[in-house]
Amino acid sequence: MTTGLASRLNIKETIGCHLLSIHNIRHQLRLMEDVREAIDSGKVQQFLDKFLSDYYQKEPVPDWVRDAVAFMGYELKL
Repeated sequence: MTTGLASRLNIKETIGCHLLSIHNIRHQLRLMEDVREAIDSGKVQQFLDKFLSDYYQKEPVPDWVRDAVAFMGYELKL
């Protein structure tokens, strides 16, 4: 589901809620697949750098994210 389609759906309709839930679950599954692959290949730092720079393009990375990255023993290079 594209963002445009999601915005056009009337969320009051049951089908809209179902489609949005399916979209969100699939997004989380793909994200966890990427995390698992980064862990297995020893590329967690590279994953964090790319994911966080993509996710926080227009705003600074929140302190709680910086704290979590440091707690895991990684550097935030943004």
